[in-house]
Amino acid sequence: MARKAKVAKDPKAVGAARRARFVKLASKRTQMVLSKIRVLGNCSNRASYLFYAADITKIFGAIEDALTEARARFDAAPKDKEEAKQFTIE
Repeated sequence: MARKAKVAKDPKAVGAARRARFVKLASKRTQMVLSKIRVLGNCSNRASYLFYAADITKIFGAIEDALTEARARFDAAPKDKEEAKQFTIE
């Protein structure tokens, strides 16, 4: 059986599709991150939770580190996937 030749796709159409996919996914994922940050803010209720300044420093340090790493991935060339760092206060 003869193979069908691949039809070359229009580069502009391919680029537009990749852009649309990025916009859709990035928007949804950004909204999820922002929502989770708001939920984390609910932990600031001192009437319901006991926390220390060191806890807050550790939490926001981990968030800032993750943001720095994510930003670097947008600016850098593709690399192998790194293992996700697990966060714990203690």
